[in-house]
Amino acid sequence: MGEKENTQYREADVLVSANLAALLAFLGSKEVKQAIDRGLKMEGDMETASEIQNFVMDLDIDWEEMLSRCTGDVIAQQCFNFFKKTQRKKQAIMESFSFSAGNFLQEECRLLPAAIEVETFNQAVDDLRDEVDRMEARIQIILQNRMRSDLINSINSSDSMGSDPICSMGSDPI
Repeated sequence: MGEKENTQYREADVLVSANLAALLAFLGSKEVKQAIDRGLKMEGDMETASEIQNFVMDLDIDWEEMLSRCTGDVIAQQCFNFFKKTQRKKQAIMESFSFSAGNFLQEECRLLPAAIEVETFNQAVDDLRDEVDRMEARIQIILQNRMRSDLINSINSSDSMGSDPICSMGSDPI
């Protein structure tokens, strides 16, 4: 009875270590890079990690209801309203910053091209690629025609030297 129970342990498919912010970022978003930036570390089968992430994201947990059991309905509702408002504000600030930074780098610093310039450049590259492909096809046709012509000339020149090597060896009259 004092013996340890003989239990087999197997290695975990994936090991995830993270602080709370990184773990919440991993479980609450498809963007794993954000969680890694916050300190998430994963080892093992990444497909299993992805399945766990998808499973948790598909859960429909009413966090407000769970909080209301501890704090009451009014406080829970106020907390979640504050959280949602903060999230919307954060999103608006990020969009504004992204627009402003892009505008600054394009218009003020002239470090980034405008979207129409990128589109024009990409179209020019595509046109050039098509032109090079057509040129390559023309060169191949010219080379094939030249090889045929050289072969024909080679055959014709061997015919004009005497087509019957046996007759030409003993051409001296007896």
